[in-house]
Amino acid sequence: MRSLNTLLSTVSMGGAYGLGKFFLGHRGGLFFAALVAISPFYLFHSLNLRMYTPLVL
Repeated sequence: MRSLNTLLSTVSMGGAYGLGKFFLGHRGGLFFAALVAISPFYLFHSLNLRMYTPLVL
């Protein structure tokens, strides 16, 4: 079950990169993905075995 959350978290960061790249270019995508990756709110909820990780997608 935990591997599913890990996979969804990784996909969410890829989605954040794609969204940032669409609006702000390559550097904006990297910056936005980095912000998501180090966000305490996102990290807290991505470690739980609950519905919060699919909610980001």
